[in-house]
Amino acid sequence: MSQNHQILIIGGGNAGISTASKLLRKNKSLDITIIEPSEHHYYQPAWTLV
Repeated sequence: MSQNHQILIIGGGNAGISTASKLLRKNKSLDITIIEPSEHHYYQPAWTLV
């Protein structure tokens, strides 16, 4: 099965989700797909600062 999308984002972490959100704010008709292997996203604010 072949699927076509306008934009493909690899990674559903904070950066991937933020990128998709910002793109959709500029153009709500975009067809965006996010590829993320994990089933759950655990938000950890400031985790990179630890």
